[in-house]
Amino acid sequence: MSFKNAIIPLALFYLLVGWCMAPGVKAATLNLATSEREFVVTSFQIPGAASRPAVLVLSGAKGYKANAYSRLAAALNSSGIDVFLIHYISDADLAVMENAGSARVRIAYYAKRMPDWTAMVRVTIDALRQQPAYQSGIGVLGISLGAMPAMAASANSASIDAVAVVDGGLPASFKSRVRLMPPLLLIWGSDDQVFPLTTATKLRDFTRTLGGTAEMHVYREEGHAFFLESNNSNAAAARRDIVDFFSTRLMHP
Repeated sequence: MSFKNAIIPLALFYLLVGWCMAPGVKAATLNLATSEREFVVTSFQIPGAASRPAVLVLSGAKGYKANAYSRLAAALNSSGIDVFLIHYISDADLAVMENAGSARVRIAYYAKRMPDWTAMVRVTIDALRQQPAYQSGIGVLGISLGAMPAMAASANSASIDAVAVVDGGLPASFKSRVRLMPPLLLIWGSDDQVFPLTTATKLRDFTRTLGGTAEMHVYREEGHAFFLESNNSNAAAARRDIVDFFSTRLMHP
């Protein structure tokens, strides 16, 4: 398994057109597989062979189209952290989710796919740990739908040093199995109608009952997708919160 700097799949090339990157950073791809299917990880790596932290990102259901992902990756790179975007949603997943007739159908499908989506996080970490540059801290960020596999993979894990979620949650089926959570950051819009603010409060309190640390940053009068909006000062502030969190937890544990 190796990163490919010269050859980027066409779909990813179009995704990355117009992305801003930190100086010297280049996009590369890593082709990995779980027991169910192959998947792609797009990396944004700082030049050089020195050891550095990494943050794995799982997008919302619409993928990485929003400029917010570019800006976040550039900010993390500028702070000395490499970024890896896990393309966990397949075309088949998209087709099912787009044609689901109700929220109940979508939720049932999420539960069906969650073990494999979670496995993708673990497979990616295993691949990184095989490289000398990634023997320090690893963090995971999940946004909306991506928060669920991010949280599920982080629960009880000795390989994940910090986790941040934006307007998402922990799959209900995993809660009874959780005994340990890494340091947790919750970013939420106060007016979120998809994952209400009570979801964040429960996640914070649950993590603390396990003896873990959890902090919650709430942005007033913001809805579910505020983090991905352009020209939104609260979205920019939330991205700074995430960079500060991972910089503190991964670079200065």
